[in-house]
Amino acid sequence: DVQNANYLKAIKSPFSKFFEDVSPEDSSESIDLDELFPEANQVLTLTKGDTDVWAQFHDRKVLKVFDGFSESEKEELLNRTSLINCKTGDLLINKGGPDNTMFIIIEGSVDISVKGAVVATETKGGIVGEISFLLHTTRSATVTVNSNDTKILAIRQRALDQLIESESKLASRFLYNLNRIIAAKLAAVGGLF
Repeated sequence: DVQNANYLKAIKSPFSKFFEDVSPEDSSESIDLDELFPEANQVLTLTKGDTDVWAQFHDRKVLKVFDGFSESEKEELLNRTSLINCKTGDLLINKGGPDNTMFIIIEGSVDISVKGAVVATETKGGIVGEISFLLHTTRSATVTVNSNDTKILAIRQRALDQLIESESKLASRFLYNLNRIIAAKLAAVGGLF
């Protein structure tokens, strides 16, 4: 979209060339990264037909972001996400980078680093990138995958905006659960629990 195109141009990213023709009138169109990077097959778009992928979410009580969701509501939300298969050392978030995606760890773990030092680790059910995702700020930390076979669910800002427009009750429940998770993180850091 136009915001991403402007950001990539501002930081002089080599990927900005893919957005050269993006104008405000094109803001609803997205660029198909699979076409641009066919060798990058680790990003999967979830669809209703992917029964093996869907099976991963049926018994995931650890994923508190889905608390209170019926199976059909879970499916509706998951249809708007991507599943990323990662390995040790993969960079998920780069400090100072764009802010339009939040990540939920489905399996495996990631390290959160500030100024080169690991300050936290998130594991199954953990969420990273939520603060800059919600506040529209640049990333405040670097997040690196620290285990092989890590599976991460990516939720883009545009997907949440569309969910708010079309399924406001579902979006409200998702945001409520997300706020509970963030509040628990803040309470743990503040020593309240």
